[in-house]
Amino acid sequence: MKVNNTRAHLPISLNNGALRLYQSGTSLILRTDFSLRVSYDWNNHLRVTVPNDFSDSLCGLCGNYNEDHSDDFWTPAEDQEPSVILQEQSLAVEDEDQFCWHDCIGGCRPCAPSIARKYKEEALCGLITKVSDGPFSQCHTMECPLENSQYQLCGTACPATCVDQSAPSNCQDPCVESCQCKDGFVLSQGKCIPKGSCGCLFEGRPFAPNESFWVDEACGTRCMCNAVSRQVECVAAKCKRSERCGLVNGIRGCYPSSYATCSVTRNLHYATFDGQRYNFQGTCHYQLTALCKKGEGLVDFEVYFQENSTAPVQIKVYETDIRVTIFHIPCVLLLQVNSFLINLPFNLDKKITVYRQGWATVIQTDFGLSITYARWSGRTTVTLPVTYAGAVCGLCGNFNMDRKDDMLMRDGTLAPNPISFGQSWKVGDLPRCSAITIPPCASLEAIEKQQRGSRGQCGLILYKSGPFRGCHSKVDPNGYFIDCVYGYCFLSGRESNICHAVAAYAEACQEAGAIVHPWRTEKFCRESSVFNSDCPMGIVNSCWLVNLDLNPRLYCSVEHFLKMSSLQGVGTTQVVATGAVPTTCAISVVYLGPEKYCLAM
Repeated sequence: MKVNNTRAHLPISLNNGALRLYQSGTSLILRTDFSLRVSYDWNNHLRVTVPNDFSDSLCGLCGNYNEDHSDDFWTPAEDQEPSVILQEQSLAVEDEDQFCWHDCIGGCRPCAPSIARKYKEEALCGLITKVSDGPFSQCHTMECPLENSQYQLCGTACPATCVDQSAPSNCQDPCVESCQCKDGFVLSQGKCIPKGSCGCLFEGRPFAPNESFWVDEACGTRCMCNAVSRQVECVAAKCKRSERCGLVNGIRGCYPSSYATCSVTRNLHYATFDGQRYNFQGTCHYQLTALCKKGEGLVDFEVYFQENSTAPVQIKVYETDIRVTIFHIPCVLLLQVNSFLINLPFNLDKKITVYRQGWATVIQTDFGLSITYARWSGRTTVTLPVTYAGAVCGLCGNFNMDRKDDMLMRDGTLAPNPISFGQSWKVGDLPRCSAITIPPCASLEAIEKQQRGSRGQCGLILYKSGPFRGCHSKVDPNGYFIDCVYGYCFLSGRESNICHAVAAYAEACQEAGAIVHPWRTEKFCRESSVFNSDCPMGIVNSCWLVNLDLNPRLYCSVEHFLKMSSLQGVGTTQVVATGAVPTTCAISVVYLGPEKYCLAM
């Protein structure tokens, strides 16, 4: 939870106990010294209790507390609204949720008793409560998820904590159904820990042993809970030059003041962190970027790239090997973590997060490294915080704010050309891989001049009144235009390559928060041309790591897809889509439908 926008652990006691927050059973309790009590079960039940001193002095969704329920629907404008919905709208306050609403879309429909009875049947929701031989029967027994705790039907509402270990003996609240810590353990930060493992109490807030935190808004004082003395020790400190003090997700700290992005687009156009652009047509396994100079606070990592590979992007960080893997299944990408296939979204101890964003796979770390891979446009990006400036090396350059020395080879010397530079960062010896030397395009200058004056094809990127007009001030279009012209010249104006180049600029614009207006038409880069004919647009939104029959004539309607949250179905009977025939695949294979086969993973 957050107190004054800063994340805090329970229990909390502020202003000498005038405001207390603690956990009671499965609920959060807030108490004040004027007898206000608020409880919330972390789900949907909120209960507010006030003393009668506040009679006829309140307003809001709970009414005015004047012992007359007929006027409870009064609004701040002193108008009595005829419905709960209208009253809720009049009492709405600003918050960070941009997607809340006051009513059901299309109106809230009641659930008729006959419909409720139907869904209680065993064939539907009733399967959950089936006791004798039901699939969830072993889950019905009440067990506590907390280690070192036990279930109690009537346990104390005031559990012992590191802040107050004698709380149960002084509790006056009625008992609650809850998980209680076993003897010798107390509740701390949602866990039952040994009494001797408690940390420190600072200004009414508990902190774990060795936990450090900033105490002022300017990040001028850094404190830590001494694990031995259980006392908070504070010292003067400040953020680095490349950092700023701020609140992120409720945690005050020093955060990078800026970020830089390196990108690789289809046809292997590179742009380094410092903005140096070059072309390198290599098909081997290359080091895109990695930490090359150790430094305080810098986490070690490595990012590798290989064009036309089943695993084009590989990341090594926190002793974890992550690979974005392409299988020969239309519209399906998989993720390998330490050689195990996993589903998205994926989170590893809050240090690594992987998820889908549009058509791209996004890999983020807790120290600011972010990698995206969009198979459809062929664009890969690596973003790093400025704290890594001058500490990295690879095809993305050294990130020292000077593009002139970005082509430093592995031996530290400046490369004479992109091919020498790229080959110096080759990793391993893959058979039949190479760096291709492409002869100059004789008509490059003429094509560039023609495209600059055009409002279509590559010229669409530069067109001042075109679909990217809102992006030109945020993302320089010239580099993307040159890449597009380069592909146009060497590939004889093939539309698919022009589309990939324009799509790469569109993605960069969206990443920068710019508004991109529709740029695809029926005659130019139409949507269906972006995807494989076996994977129309309706499927792409639903088939990410989902075992589907990809025949568009049978199962392509989005509403027919059975979305699966994990790969637990691999190797078992699985219904792939409405109307599909269940089948059994062997271990490590994916079912592709009744007219197809089980494909080896």
